[in-house]
Amino acid sequence: MNWTSNDIPPRSESPAFVPQPLPIRPRPKTQLARPSARSQAPSSTRIGPPTPTHTLPSPSSSESDDDDHPLLTLCAMLNVAPPPPPLTSDLPQTIELRLTTAARHPLPTHVLAIYDTPAPTFDPHTPPLLVPVSAPWLAQRLRADVLASQARQNNPQPRVPPAHARALRIPLVSLRVPHALSFPILLLPPDAIAILPPNVAALLPDTAAAARLLACDAARLETIAGTAQGAWKNALALGLQDQAALQRVQAAWNVAAEARRLTTRRTEGPSAR
Repeated sequence: MNWTSNDIPPRSESPAFVPQPLPIRPRPKTQLARPSARSQAPSSTRIGPPTPTHTLPSPSSSESDDDDHPLLTLCAMLNVAPPPPPLTSDLPQTIELRLTTAARHPLPTHVLAIYDTPAPTFDPHTPPLLVPVSAPWLAQRLRADVLASQARQNNPQPRVPPAHARALRIPLVSLRVPHALSFPILLLPPDAIAILPPNVAALLPDTAAAARLLACDAARLETIAGTAQGAWKNALALGLQDQAALQRVQAAWNVAAEARRLTTRRTEGPSAR
């Protein structure tokens, strides 16, 4: 592939057999449990499908691990606790985050309230996913100016907290993306992006072999494929500029799409060939 640093890879890079888009499941209206933060970011993050608690189960084990949520990884990297879920549909202009360490760099400059792109079943009362971000880091990762509304709304500007502070108050900015729950994936370092189970990812770059192995895990295939497709759609829509991260997301979607095709062929039999 001969992509330039400022190009979004052509959609033709995705396999020709890409299935029909998966429906985006609406998140529940009930108040969501707040996950616990960690003091350190892990070397890798395993993710899976959305669940009612905004926790993405690990595709590499049968038990979910909140510490593997990409949002928790991102918060740990920025030295803050995960934002509390909003209590109403009317979002404030600023939000307070608890500092988890004495470090003052890096720190988030904004919190994004991430919504799914409106669909026929879109419910404006569905709570957003709150994601802390650093403006300079965001500008390097994404071509889209996701903080443009900050200037238009004339929101308060972020300030560096004093050394003794235990909390940080920063602006809250709304953003709509194709798949809200997979948005934090785009902000992780490439080596922390692990959408596929480790045993499947170990077979890459042999996409066919990886897809055959993933197709054997029918119980989790659809949820993994949904996360992979959502992350890939977000990457295209927002212009993910980190080429290593982009390749990881694309590889995961290529494998998941092929695994779904293999599963469909097995289910439908010779008539589907």
